[in-house]
Amino acid sequence: MKLVKTITARATGSASFAALCCALWLAAAPAYAAFEDLGVGARGPGMGNAMAAVADDVYALHYNPAGLATVQRPQFGASYSQLYMGLTDGSDLGTSFFGYAHPLADGEKGVVAAGLNLFSLNSTMYRENTLYLSYGRQLLGGPGRGQLFAGASAKYLNSSFGSFTEASNSTNGLVKTGQSDPLLSGGSSNSAFDADLGLLYRFPKHYQVGLQASHIPEPNVAFGAGATDRLPLTMKLGFDYKSLISNLAAQLEVKKAPDGSQDQNFTAAAERWFPKPSVGDFGVRGALSVGSRDYKNLSLGLSYRSRR
Repeated sequence: MKLVKTITARATGSASFAALCCALWLAAAPAYAAFEDLGVGARGPGMGNAMAAVADDVYALHYNPAGLATVQRPQFGASYSQLYMGLTDGSDLGTSFFGYAHPLADGEKGVVAAGLNLFSLNSTMYRENTLYLSYGRQLLGGPGRGQLFAGASAKYLNSSFGSFTEASNSTNGLVKTGQSDPLLSGGSSNSAFDADLGLLYRFPKHYQVGLQASHIPEPNVAFGAGATDRLPLTMKLGFDYKSLISNLAAQLEVKKAPDGSQDQNFTAAAERWFPKPSVGDFGVRGALSVGSRDYKNLSLGLSYRSRR
């Protein structure tokens, strides 16, 4: 959530000043705030995004492409999240996701999927778009035996910011200088290609482990010409105990920190469904995360699933 915290901390004045602060923040490197993993859907964030070993639906596009291979029929998923509602400066932060997964030959030839993940600040002030094209397939195993699944995602990343009056009259932090801002008056859009790989292994009973490597090429998402701001390679190793009505998951996430050291975050998560034959299923989930640089996070979620 570093991106959200950075923007809300600086966008405290007028709308134009907020825009300027946001754009100046974009130029700061290495901040590792662009394309921050805010999660997709409702289930993943409710479990602290500890989904590397749990992903078993269309949202595996984001969490572990190997999980796509477990999808047995066509699935479409869509979600919208509004973040930090009620900000005093009126900022509107939101994420949207659309995804579709389609088994080939009833899954015997794998599962293909495509998706779009959007993040925006006040619609056009700042945007991040991620386009996914993914494939997952079972490599080994069968009924009654362990099963190994593998998957890959090719991603197109695009970020952009709007037009501001500050482009021709920048500030030095407090005072307007009358000079153009080198970033705001330059290119307002940046694109890069990215890729993820994933593995998922299901033991014969209940247990499964997952591994996801994201941002493998460490794409450069800097705006300024000649500038470098690379997304760090992120490794996620997950474990899940799965039954018909519950999941108990744990996940370790490792990536390079802005100061060159290593960030390590650990998440423990649980999910439980309460079936009601005449009504539907009610779900409860939660997670606790701790990690480097005093990182702490508590997540809770509720769900209702119709039987129709």
